[in-house]
Amino acid sequence: MSVKRSADYQRERKAKGLCCSCGNQALADRSRCQECTDKAKKKYKESYRKKPKNNGNGKQAEADRGYYQRRKDAGLCPTPGCVLTPTNVSVYCEQCLNKQRARQQVAKEKKAAKRELERQQALEFRQVIGLCLDCESAAIFQDERCRRCYALHEESKGITRHEARKKSKLCQTCDQLADKTVTACSRCNEKKREQRRERIEQGNCATCGKPHDRNGTVCLNCSLVVKKLRNTRREAGLCVHCGSPDRIELYQYCEQCRDKNRKKDRKKYAKLKAQILQAYRGQCQHCGEDNPDFLQIDHVNDDGNTHRRSLSGKNQGCNIYTWLRKNGFPKEGFQLLCANCNTAKSKKKQLTGS
Repeated sequence: MSVKRSADYQRERKAKGLCCSCGNQALADRSRCQECTDKAKKKYKESYRKKPKNNGNGKQAEADRGYYQRRKDAGLCPTPGCVLTPTNVSVYCEQCLNKQRARQQVAKEKKAAKRELERQQALEFRQVIGLCLDCESAAIFQDERCRRCYALHEESKGITRHEARKKSKLCQTCDQLADKTVTACSRCNEKKREQRRERIEQGNCATCGKPHDRNGTVCLNCSLVVKKLRNTRREAGLCVHCGSPDRIELYQYCEQCRDKNRKKDRKKYAKLKAQILQAYRGQCQHCGEDNPDFLQIDHVNDDGNTHRRSLSGKNQGCNIYTWLRKNGFPKEGFQLLCANCNTAKSKKKQLTGS
């Protein structure tokens, strides 16, 4: 059968929707059936394996390199059949260079589209089986993400890392769950406390660890930084301690920080009062009462009102305790009385006028 007759025969079969090779029903939009298509693919793969790879040392490679070099030396575009001169930025002409760039851009877009399709398919799969959309973790927190991935997602929206991890209730140092009242886990909190205690014992700043000669536990630079931050938050209407927008009206703190500060102040006052009681024998000087809830500091010379006015601050009782500790717990002019004895002494003074 001649080539022309064979080609006509194939066109006839293709027009009828039959396979050009065997005459069976062809696949949709194809010229062959499935069996002949598989045979053709197999034949092509076998011929491709038998074909020796061109490693650049063959005659064809040498000819291609020689053709490229000759056209380049002659000041022509190396593309076969092109008669234009190359540009100043490349060995190719502007027309061929634009074609190459267009082909590269199309390939880049196809690759990006393929990656996006694979990503969308992976997200749909994770969403169906209930895994984190980013890391495939089973511990879902919010927006179909785990705590760590949710924090990274919120950080990508423009908020700070501190706020993002606080929003996801993660420790600021590690990936453990933070405690309820702070932004760190119990282990990291204990490490920070131990570090602060060591720095204070060494006479260094409790925040940055640098040596300083100021009264207190913080150096001047850290104190100014905290002061500036507090002023900025105060002007913005935020909590001066944590920066929360839920600031209580007529207060500088949010409700959580206010409760935390009150608890801290109560512990501080209890510790200070325990030091006072220990320094002044821990019992009433008149009746011997030793219940710490009933004991009070009394001015022997009845000049407590004048002494309190000389001290600044709102909580004058706590300021008196602080003054006593700073002055080494002076015994002269001060004594420990219970509430009954202190009130009786005051009433006696009012009655006698002395």
